[in-house]
Amino acid sequence: MVASSSLAVFSESRLQAISKRLGHNGLYDVIERMRTHTQARRNANKTSFVEARLDKADHLPVPAQEAERYARFTAYFEHIHPMYPFLNQKRFEEKVSGLQTGSLQKDIAWSALYHGVLALGSQFHNKGDFTPEKGLSWQLFKSALGLMPNSVGPDATLVNVQAIFSQNLSGYTLENYLVSEAIRLAITTNIHKPIHCADSRKKAILFWVIYCLEKPLCFNDGLTSLIVDSDIGCSVPEVSESVVEGYDWFLSSVTLARMLSIAYETLFSVKAANNSAEQFRVGISQVYAGLECWTMSIPKKFRPGESIKLHNVSITLTTTLLYQHFYYQNAMMAISRLAIHIGEPSILSEVGIGKSGLIKAARTILELTKYTDPKAWSPLWIVAAMPLAAMFILFESVVHDDPTSTDTKHNLFFLDMAAGYFSRLDYDSGGSFHGSIFSEFTFFARLFVYKELNIDRSANPDITTGSTNFDPLHTTPLGANDMSSQVSPIVPLEGLYPPVEEGGFPDRDYPLHQGSYSNLENDSIVVDFMEIFDPMLANEDWHW
Repeated sequence: MVASSSLAVFSESRLQAISKRLGHNGLYDVIERMRTHTQARRNANKTSFVEARLDKADHLPVPAQEAERYARFTAYFEHIHPMYPFLNQKRFEEKVSGLQTGSLQKDIAWSALYHGVLALGSQFHNKGDFTPEKGLSWQLFKSALGLMPNSVGPDATLVNVQAIFSQNLSGYTLENYLVSEAIRLAITTNIHKPIHCADSRKKAILFWVIYCLEKPLCFNDGLTSLIVDSDIGCSVPEVSESVVEGYDWFLSSVTLARMLSIAYETLFSVKAANNSAEQFRVGISQVYAGLECWTMSIPKKFRPGESIKLHNVSITLTTTLLYQHFYYQNAMMAISRLAIHIGEPSILSEVGIGKSGLIKAARTILELTKYTDPKAWSPLWIVAAMPLAAMFILFESVVHDDPTSTDTKHNLFFLDMAAGYFSRLDYDSGGSFHGSIFSEFTFFARLFVYKELNIDRSANPDITTGSTNFDPLHTTPLGANDMSSQVSPIVPLEGLYPPVEEGGFPDRDYPLHQGSYSNLENDSIVVDFMEIFDPMLANEDWHW
């Protein structure tokens, strides 16, 4: 695994190493409670995805009233279409306006597309739900899925709509399959090749939308793309709906997806595993240069790496920007971790690639969470996966690094952001996600720093002088002479969690932030924290 998704995983040896540094087994308690929550969500959702795709046309939900139905379609074209502009809005609305009773049962492919668009649009009218298989949006999506096997030769447009829905919180489990299916249909029908026909522009747009879905997904999950870039023969059409404030965001998304494709092939593919350290260094430099060139094409006020303000920006543009910023920061984390793995050459560290780049990217992601809107329609990768990855990076950095350093103090501040964010997600979801459980990572980090400061202070009384003095249990920096008087006593964790057993663990200098996140299948236990958000990620091996 090469991207942020792998940071949502702790192996047994990694848990042992962290527990050794913490001095207690509190992490195991957190994991056990997480598994309890996950199992409860599994038991609450008995419907299988096999059942979801076996809905018959005569069991479809009754079409919404005209006004309500129009509002949902309007929401789709207002919030989804500018990001993924592959439907002809005028033609689609004309067909909807002529919809008659019974026509949905007669045209299965059209019915599936109709219900897919309704499912996406209805989420913006509070018809979605944080829990899989709940809410009207899911029922509409389920109907669209059920129609696929009954339609004759489902086209890429239909599957593409379903793939977009699967990015959200209730359909996340299906994303990999539906994106792959959309790609398969696109390649089978050759819409990625130059075609001179009346609807060639429409097909080209459809292909590039699928491209923008598949390439980042493959990079994030460490999968080989089904699209061979050298076989693409269609150009990227200009789409007026995607031009906001004079900038073509659709073209920008395509360019970024292409950069992620190059990064995977150059640095993280099976072939790249045989690269020498020098080949990796050159490859990292080239990928970094490409990413920076891409960022410079974006208006400064929206540019990744710059301080941005999104308070008065539309939902559509905010989501687009968050995707692009998170993809960029995810790529920076990936190449920074690789740079650490090959020894962090000075030529890379000088431009911010390495440990400093890893920490900076994690902090930026957590800072951007103030703009994320944890709604049922929100992409799970933005709402949960990336903030989790960032939190784990900073948590491990605190546990490993010098507790008196300014970096440690700043990392604790950002961990406070993460704790507040996941508590907000817990609240906004009505307790569906139990996201506040992750605030305990901040608690453990602060107690660890406090313990280390007490040890160091007893050995060196002068440690209370200097600019790094702060109470790790609070976010307010302390004065030079206030440390001993304002710090509360250490909380005795021995009564809460058993101490870690001696022996068999890495020593104090174990480089937690440099550890390998690959080859986890050789470890005895693998913990995937994403299961607390979607417990069905590995619940069923299903196929059409």
